Amino acid sequence: MIITKPGGITTAEALVKKLPMIIINPIPGQEAKNTEYLLSQNVAVEAEDANDVMLFVDEFLRDPRKTLGHAGSRRRVGPSRASDRAAQEILQLLSTKSAVAAA
Repeated sequence: MIITKPGGITTAEALVKKLPMIIINPIPGQEAKNTEYLLSQNVAVEAEDANDVMLFVDEFLRDPRKTLGHAGSRRRVGPSRASDRAAQEILQLLSTKSAVAAA
């Protein structure tokens, strides 16, 4: 599990690693929107304070099924072969540029 603020990079990394997220103190704007989305997809819980964090950690450690219950959602929300698709796009762009430059 990860205890975090829901910034874009941290959120993406947690989803790739399929870690349940305990979100604390999201800032208004993008982090608040990320929190809403992650909660709606059942891949995170939001802690109001340090006591909530301790309760969620305890709950996840005492009941592994709770953590596993989030796994299906994380697979659905997390990137599916995103790095492979990005690499293919980059290679395609490079090959197109090379063909244009050679012409």
